[in-house]
Amino acid sequence: PEAGYRVLLAVSARDAWVLSVLDREAGAPTRLTADGDLEVSLPAGRLSVTAEGGVDVASGAPVSVVAGGLRVTAGEGEVSVQTLSLFAGAVDASAERVKLFAGAVDQSLDQLTQRVRRAYRFVEEFEQLRAGRIDYVARKLMELRGATTTVTADALVKVDAEQVHIG
Repeated sequence: PEAGYRVLLAVSARDAWVLSVLDREAGAPTRLTADGDLEVSLPAGRLSVTAEGGVDVASGAPVSVVAGGLRVTAGEGEVSVQTLSLFAGAVDASAERVKLFAGAVDQSLDQLTQRVRRAYRFVEEFEQLRAGRIDYVARKLMELRGATTTVTADALVKVDAEQVHIG
């Protein structure tokens, strides 16, 4: 209770306990305060928190959630963290559009498979590929252009076509 509230007391020779707040300032928030740890336990049943004006959870220390499953449903969402670690057996994601802005992206993968209808990549300065074997197949046309183009092989350069135009 705050100063000025009407309360129901239990009084002994040495102590007094507030049993209930009978009347308080209109519109003042109701507070549940405990010194030390507070535990809410439901050995059987379900806990629901419902609020028309929103729900805030604030802590100066880490907040942990342990559950058999987690479901979040919202019209909009925002997550802001300094460092994020995600460990998952599988990740399934579905999005109409994804934008990623990053200073650097490092990937370490055993296998990468991509299926796209169209792919565009614009590299402003430099691109490098190092591979044991490269196999490019174009069903119609393959073009390789540059102000200067160099093809170098240690053993063999083979050009096989019905027609070969040089020059």
